[in-house]
Amino acid sequence: MAEQMDQQYLAAVLRFLKQSNLTMTADALKKEAGLYQQSGSEGNHASLYSATKSNPEECRLNYQRLKEFIESSLDMYRSEYCQLLLPIFVYLYLDLTAGGYVNEAQEFFSLHHKDQESFYSAEISRLKSITSSDHFHGNDLVESFNKNKFSIRMSNKPYQCLLKFLQGLQSGVLLSIINNHFNITVFDGDPRSASDIQARAGSLLGEPDLAVNKTKVLYGIPRDPDLAALMAQMEEEEEQEMGVDEDNKPKKKKAKKDLSGKKSKSGSTPHAPSLTRLPLPKPRDCELLAKFSAYKEQSKCNAVGIDNLPSICFYTILNASDRLTGVSISDDASLLSGSFSDSLINLWSLTPRRLLSLLDGKHLEKIPNSTEDVMQRILDPLSGSVVKSLVGHSGPVFSTAFSPDNTLLISASEDGTVRLWSLQVYTTLMVYKGHNYPVWSVDYSPLGYYFASASHDKTISLWNTEQAHPIRMLVGHATDVDIIKFHPNGNYIASGSSDKTVRLWDVLTGECVRILSGHKHPISVLAFSFDGKYLVSADSGGCILVWGIPSAKQLAEFKGHKDSVYALSFSRDNNLLASGGQDKCVKVWNFANISEEGTAVGRTHECLETFRTKDTKVFTLHFTRKNLLLASGSYL
Repeated sequence: MAEQMDQQYLAAVLRFLKQSNLTMTADALKKEAGLYQQSGSEGNHASLYSATKSNPEECRLNYQRLKEFIESSLDMYRSEYCQLLLPIFVYLYLDLTAGGYVNEAQEFFSLHHKDQESFYSAEISRLKSITSSDHFHGNDLVESFNKNKFSIRMSNKPYQCLLKFLQGLQSGVLLSIINNHFNITVFDGDPRSASDIQARAGSLLGEPDLAVNKTKVLYGIPRDPDLAALMAQMEEEEEQEMGVDEDNKPKKKKAKKDLSGKKSKSGSTPHAPSLTRLPLPKPRDCELLAKFSAYKEQSKCNAVGIDNLPSICFYTILNASDRLTGVSISDDASLLSGSFSDSLINLWSLTPRRLLSLLDGKHLEKIPNSTEDVMQRILDPLSGSVVKSLVGHSGPVFSTAFSPDNTLLISASEDGTVRLWSLQVYTTLMVYKGHNYPVWSVDYSPLGYYFASASHDKTISLWNTEQAHPIRMLVGHATDVDIIKFHPNGNYIASGSSDKTVRLWDVLTGECVRILSGHKHPISVLAFSFDGKYLVSADSGGCILVWGIPSAKQLAEFKGHKDSVYALSFSRDNNLLASGGQDKCVKVWNFANISEEGTAVGRTHECLETFRTKDTKVFTLHFTRKNLLLASGSYL
């Protein structure tokens, strides 16, 4: 054990020296430690995985005995023991490969890879390609298992039986792996059922720590005081429009729709954060105007449900099937942006309003800066077009997001940058550099001012529009963070990763407050209900899971898609959920019967209707403020 700790310490020191560009010091240390023949990080990984000094026969016999122990155990214990098979298989294979036993490692792989769960097939295929310690360097799978512990929850009785079995083995190979690479949480009570374990299985590093999920989350939507004046004005206009009926009596006032999805009539919304919890600048006039316009439009929202499915309008992007990487639609449904692999962003107007360009320099000089309508006067009324191209990135663009007031757009690219664009002059305002690898996803806070980005470097960066450096770095995922989504109240960010987990982060503290496991494939898209109470996640295998944010429990499962799901969208009244993706169809699901109470884990729900495209993948879905469903994708 002491020798293993020394090797791990030495590897950590060498890694630090290399990162600090202290190559001469690192070479001297390796020469003194007798490791000069090893090169860089490859040697470091090999030393970590050869710590047990096990030989191939010991590995084979110990794994075979573990399988026999599991098969001969009680049925109620077997499901909990089966959680051990994948990580021990991985660590033994890497241990043999690091020790130079290439043929023995391949033979071990051939004998036992079929014992693993089918939803780990992608990881098993990647593991097979590792045939030398030279392949350890830069391999995400190796780094994930090296830097993290595999988490398992097990009841006390089967845990005690497992300890007796491990202590009875003559070799300490398995015991060493479990001590060094496992985090086993033991609880009192009966063992969990196979279905319960299966519903939460699939994560690259096992089940999450349930202690994190006990953190209180302020998921409610606070009442916005900026809307008070508008509401009063609207009520006054309604009273003036009511007039009298045929009997010369005042018409009855129509009941106001509860747009937040809450039944509370008080001034405060239950479980909502304070409006001053996050520091925000004073709202601009254009932001207040956008809020008022949104509220007024949504007050005329059409009801949708089982007996009243929404109308769908599909925008097909032609001649771009091999270039289109993503599509987003503004909240007011006036603009659509498409991101492309050739580094371009195209912006389309979905309304009769044309997109205008700037006047030339001679005309701009004549416009005084002090005028209130300067932003309108600097635009050329004769330059109107339906589409504009935004040029600036030096690599494929993967994601875009609109600001709440439609004046700004953010974009994420393979070049490792996030760009902030003006939608008034269609130029770059700022370039944000905080990631060392490609940026996969961006999202704008519904409060404005803040936005976030997710990257291949396994981190999420939180930014504001006034600073060039991130104000928060959210770290916790084991692999790429593929998708992010702000909570409707702007105080939390949900993230989905290739490690098959979904996390919820507190924007104020930077802490992870929820870890949700149950997906069997990498997460591809996220969506919050408009009341902030539910989070829906979908993966590249076509599975859609519904999570209750207060309880951190899986409430339902929607099955029907045959391939990756790219898009999710809630109706404005939260009665319906729409989904679409690689299988070229839009599915509409009933969400009105989802609740925190009395919902069994893994319960499946039927699709209300499937709308198939001719040959177009669905990249995005968006319910307008009047509950018209918009969709967009590329025609193959």
